[in-house]
Amino acid sequence: MKVAVVKYNAGNIRSVDYALRRLGVEAEITADEKVLRAADKVIFPGVGEAETTMNFLNAGGMGRLIKELRQPVLGICLLSGSLEAWMGRRRSRSAVRSCIC
Repeated sequence: MKVAVVKYNAGNIRSVDYALRRLGVEAEITADEKVLRAADKVIFPGVGEAETTMNFLNAGGMGRLIKELRQPVLGICLLSGSLEAWMGRRRSRSAVRSCIC
C-alpha cells in the first residue's frame, strides 16, 4: 500500500511520519502531484492557522489537487475541519470530535 503525506509550509509532518514508521508504514512525504495521485491513501497533516494554510495551498495549486483526489484523505487537526468546509461538506459535532491531535 502506498501512503503519501502532503508536504506544505506548515503541519506536523515529522510527527506523522514518526508515528507511521512506528506502525510499520513507510510513507512518502511529498508535494508532487503525480505521487499524491498514485498513492492509495493520503494524509494531510495539520497544526497551524487555517486561513494562511488554505491560502498557501490554493496559491500553489495544491488546493485543486486535494479536491480532485479520489482515494481516502485523512486530515489531521485544523485540516480535518478545514477540508470538510473547503470541499463543501457541512461540519458536524462528530467531525469535530473525530479530529486527531
